[in-house]
Parts: sequence; C-alpha cells; structure tokens
Amino acid sequence: FLLVTLVALASLAQAQDQTRALWVTRWDYATPQDIRTIVTNAANLGFNTLLFQVRGNATVTYPSTLEPWDKSFDAPDWDPLQTAIEEAHDRNLKLHAWVNVYPGWRGEEPPDDSTQVYHTHPAWFMYDLYGRRQEINDHYLWLAPTNPFVIQHNLKVCEEIYSNYDIDGLHLDYIRYPGVNYSYDPISLHVFKRKYGATPEERPGTWEFWRRQAITVFLQMLRDNIKSTKP
Repeated sequence: FLLVTLVALASLAQAQDQTRALWVTRWDYATPQDIRTIVTNAANLGFNTLLFQVRGNATVTYPSTLEPWDKSFDAPDWDPLQTAIEEAHDRNLKLHAWVNVYPGWRGEEPPDDSTQVYHTHPAWFMYDLYGRRQEINDHYLWLAPTNPFVIQHNLKVCEEIYSNYDIDGLHLDYIRYPGVNYSYDPISLHVFKRKYGATPEERPGTWEFWRRQAITVFLQMLRDNIKSTKP
C-alpha cells in the first residue's frame, strides 16, 4: 500500500510540474466570449498554460502607447489581454503573453495606420545583401535585430506588457532572421563598421557572430529587465 501511495504521489507531482500549453493565436478570438470559451475548453481538456498571442507584426491586441491595435480589433472597448488573464487565472491556468519579436508588418499592402513602424521607422527594417529593403509580400517584413533602435523598441514593448499585466511569462516567437542574407541595412552596417573597423565582406566570420549575438544580447537585456521589475 505504501509503495502504491508513493508512486501515486510521485505521478501527481510530475503531472503538476508539467507544462501543458495551448497556443491561442490573435485570429482565434474577437470577443470576450471567445476568450471565455477558449479558456473553458482548455481547462476542461487538461491544459494548464495558455500562450496567448498579443503581438503579431508590430501591432498588438491590448491598449498600447507604443504600437497600434491589430487591424482585427480597431481599438475595442475592452482589453483582450486583461480579459484572458482574468479568465485563465480564475480557472487556475497560467497565461504567457505570446509576442512575435521581429516581424514588423505582414500583408501585400502597407498598413493603413500611419503610426505603424512601417511608416514611422522604415530604416528599422531588414535589407538584403545588395542593400535593398525587404519588399512587401504576402508574409512578414522583418525588423533588424542588429539595429539598436529595434532592440530598445522591443524591450519597451515587452516592458509595457510585463509591467502592466499579471502575466506568468513571455512567449517569444519569430526571434530569428528570415535568412542568411539579412540584414545589411545602413544602420546595422554603420554600427558594425564602427565596432570592428571593417565591412561584413572583410570580416564575414565576425559578421555572422555579431548577427547571432544581437539576439543573445536582446534576450539577456530582457531577462535582466524583467527580473529587476518582477523578481
């Protein structure tokens, strides 16, 4: 009997330690009732964590002072993120705010909102090996991880979320480059030249390391900021 009890307790502890997470994309909800239904279904099906998307392409699904609303919402009279947090916590689910880090726009047409970064900061976007800004297409346009202004902006967006909402974590997506030929944008090239006294062609190994390190540095800064704000 003792052995059975210990095995049962060990199994229960293991189950409690597991993260059983469900992605909730920004296209999965449009009303508070949508969120209530999602949370109820997730709880009933045994999930204990929701990865709730709040930023897709430098547009968000919460009231922000930094980025405009996602076009699916157009400034609603309710707060999707706050609603999701309250519903999740009421059912003992954790909620992680899911953030697409480097996508700056998505669509075959420019954003209508003049405050979106596509219009306000065109120099933040990626350029290819030949110095051409990434063309608008049916997928994402990317912000350059090596651009110091992008780093600071993304840190501020994350800070806005974890400082104002009782989230249980940040889920970081698209935290990478779209390919090896990016980003040769003028600002990144200037920073690299100032730091190493060379062009990427002159020091290709250093360039590759520096590109990777830019993402590592962003993550280190984000972690330090979070821990100092919400230990």
